[in-house]
Amino acid sequence: MPVYAEAPAKVPAISRTWDAHTIDRECGVVVSVRTYRVTLSRQTGEMIATVDGKQVPVLEADRILKGAALTLVSEIIPTPSYLLELAQGVAA
Repeated sequence: MPVYAEAPAKVPAISRTWDAHTIDRECGVVVSVRTYRVTLSRQTGEMIATVDGKQVPVLEADRILKGAALTLVSEIIPTPSYLLELAQGVAA
């Protein structure tokens, strides 16, 4: 039986999606509040970024994320191999 405490503390996610809220100010006055849905995902070793459902360069998505208040919407983390082995043992 696997020891769960030995699992890595931080596993790289396959995909993460945030709501990014930006505030535009002019002379200290809020003129607009914008919300973007930003997703970063790894597919075949390559980072892919989407903003509001449209694929964009990763640097563009990064600029939005760095200048915004973020709310994590979803996170897809790969299943550790020891859990897959455990599930196969239960199914047998």
